[in-house]
Amino acid sequence: MKTNKYIQYIILNFLFLIFTNSIYCQEWQATDIGYYGHNIDFLNANTGFIGVTIIEDNHEKYKILKTTNKGISFSPIWTSTYNDWNVKGVGFDMISEQTGYVYTEGILYRTTNGGNNWVQRFQIAYEESFYPIIKFANENLGFISYTRYPFVALDTAKQKIYKITNGGNSWTIPFSSSTANNWTPIIKDISISDTNIIMV
Repeated sequence: MKTNKYIQYIILNFLFLIFTNSIYCQEWQATDIGYYGHNIDFLNANTGFIGVTIIEDNHEKYKILKTTNKGISFSPIWTSTYNDWNVKGVGFDMISEQTGYVYTEGILYRTTNGGNNWVQRFQIAYEESFYPIIKFANENLGFISYTRYPFVALDTAKQKIYKITNGGNSWTIPFSSSTANNWTPIIKDISISDTNIIMV
């Protein structure tokens, strides 16, 4: 009887060792894509999108790239015009493989065919935003963070949240704030639920 319990003990320890190794010792693979990255948005384990800055024609440009094989390879679905002085002013959110939004240069764009065409919805700001964050709850309702760039000490609205409704047809400003000095806190992330917005 003791021998059977000892054998069971050995088998359980062996299975536990295999199980923990399979969870905690996953292999990471690196893929060199761009100059540096901005955003990442995966819909499932295979399909996702990343925002990167690339050097093209001796200028820095934004690109949104799509993968359908867990990041092994990527293909572009959107490319900006070059912008050498502020390469941090782009954000995007893909609701599905077909529908998504890009915000850059104060302008919101929307695609409904997987990035083959992007249509300008409206210009919500006339100054550049530093590290804008876009989060959409669905195809109609979303939020965009805005941090004034370049920093202007006398500007009275340095941080804002834009609320996008009707699929990008209209917007409001439910949050606006300012600081009393040259240092402007950046809205780093947004989390949305049915009734609440949480900012960091």
